[in-house]
Amino acid sequence: MVEGLAHAKSGSKRVSAGDRELSLSDVSRFLGAGLTERRDGHLRGTVDVEAWAKKKDPLELVMLLHARVRFMGELLVQLVDRPLTHESLREVANEKYRMGWASLDQVRRRSNWLRATGMATLFDGLLRLTPSGAEVLNALELGEPSLEQIGTAPEVPSAGLKTLAALNALESGGFSSRADGGSLYLPSPETGSLSVAHHVVQLAEAPVDELSIDEALVSYGVSSASARQARGSLHVLGLISRVSESAWAATPEALEWASSGEGVDFVRIAHARVRFVGEILGLLREGALTTAELASRSGVAGRNALSTSAVRARLGLLREAGMVTKLSQKEFHLTPLGRAAAGILPLDLASSSSPSGEVEPRPVAAVTSSAKQHADLLVAELLASATDSRDPNRMEYATRDAFRFLGFQAERIGGAGRTDVTATRVILGKALALAIDAKSSGEDVVPESQVSFQALAEHRAAEGASTSLVVGNDFHRRTHTAADQEAAVGILLLRTLVTAVTEHASRGLDWNEIESLVDPTLTAVERHQVLERAGDERKRRSAVMHAVLRQLMEEAADVQPMRAGAWLGVADLRRDLRHLGVTVEEVHSVLSLMASESLDIVQRDKELYRLALEGDLAARRIPALSASLEV
Repeated sequence: MVEGLAHAKSGSKRVSAGDRELSLSDVSRFLGAGLTERRDGHLRGTVDVEAWAKKKDPLELVMLLHARVRFMGELLVQLVDRPLTHESLREVANEKYRMGWASLDQVRRRSNWLRATGMATLFDGLLRLTPSGAEVLNALELGEPSLEQIGTAPEVPSAGLKTLAALNALESGGFSSRADGGSLYLPSPETGSLSVAHHVVQLAEAPVDELSIDEALVSYGVSSASARQARGSLHVLGLISRVSESAWAATPEALEWASSGEGVDFVRIAHARVRFVGEILGLLREGALTTAELASRSGVAGRNALSTSAVRARLGLLREAGMVTKLSQKEFHLTPLGRAAAGILPLDLASSSSPSGEVEPRPVAAVTSSAKQHADLLVAELLASATDSRDPNRMEYATRDAFRFLGFQAERIGGAGRTDVTATRVILGKALALAIDAKSSGEDVVPESQVSFQALAEHRAAEGASTSLVVGNDFHRRTHTAADQEAAVGILLLRTLVTAVTEHASRGLDWNEIESLVDPTLTAVERHQVLERAGDERKRRSAVMHAVLRQLMEEAADVQPMRAGAWLGVADLRRDLRHLGVTVEEVHSVLSLMASESLDIVQRDKELYRLALEGDLAARRIPALSASLEV
């Protein structure tokens, strides 16, 4: 298959794989994104794959895979001391590397690669290292789990803007508009139903006639009638929409999924369009349930309960997306990724009845604070109003509300010759006075003609403002250049404003971040980078705290601690965590915070530290840790 990919001609849509041919999209999905790329508008093997095909050296192929695929060379390391079963390797992958694998599929794929290249053999159910495998280990640069993985649940990738808007719409009354989604039938080839959906979305990146979609579905060995049913399922799931009497196109949300390739993005889209998808994850947080038990609890807000076959179809898609797995022949439970996803999806479980007829409470992890709920509603309205060119007033009000949320005194002005919004705030004695123009457009880029710098100057003068901000999805290159040359004018991209609102709800922006958000001397890119850096620094501090707390917990539980009383010094912790790149300054900083009166979870004796209470109680005193640290 790799050879076929390497030798595929530019523009070719199929690849020779032994005695059969596969579509390039299926090959890409099977081999993974690390070995394929888009060049000149076509899916191709990477340059490295084409170079490998000239020599066909197994060692080089393994090194290529290891550089692009997680837990490839690391799998070989596990076999150095003894042969292991696939299940044992899956446990190592999940426990040490936080891969979040619910089935053996990903382990077997890597095992097949290593066996095909002669690096490992399988005998009596045990995977064994070969001499060639032992040799290749000397040439591989092996890594430990990253700092962010220590003590944390799997990180859920961020949603695209279109997908996020669809999800946020659920919180503002959109649950009732979701389809029942009966069978949700899709063909199920070896590569899975999601590969079929992915194939059709890629086919429909540009509008395509209905017959072409049906032919693509028939190519998976189903009848024409089944192909039409599958097309209907893709439409219900929110992946394709009709653009004319005989043509279909992928939805904006589906294109975001096609770009990311993340199963969780598919689940997000399906959850936004079809009822009782994410809700299954919410119910499984309570414990394992059977298909029949889930079906009995699918009646929400006066809607009839779903059939077991309808729930079974949803479970099949969730399994493929890595959200659920089978605990026994009948029961399903969440994977780590599914548990993490259940905590961030807006769920409609408030009136889901239990078998006893009692009202089930909404899962605690799905209940957000009022600030978070407010921010989600603001973000949804900002995203929707930015492309609503029929009602430009809508974005003006959304922008006003966003700045109020950020702590400004903001008013919507509007009208001919007037600015859209005024916003004022005093920070450390410095007055910020803004005249804000909110630009909605049916296109992704606001037309150059919609931004008049002369009008902006007049708006500032009329309102007594020191700074003009122009808010919109994005702007023409010349608009950015002109704004950068105007000392009193700044471009505020919608994604930056959305990030500011979201971050302010979760952690609160500091004064420097607020001031940078409206600083006209910064470019639009620089303005966004300030927020990103601050967010990265916060994640870094949280990750260091995870690692230090985990080390202190392990020392406290050790029957033979390094020192009596389980005391550790900064140097001890830095040494134990050096492979994670933690500095002495970072360790000292988090220890000082953990020993402070506000947390009081660490005792200090001169330059030594130890836990002051049980590990689970320590984690609970740090809200950011308590939900993710497994004690």
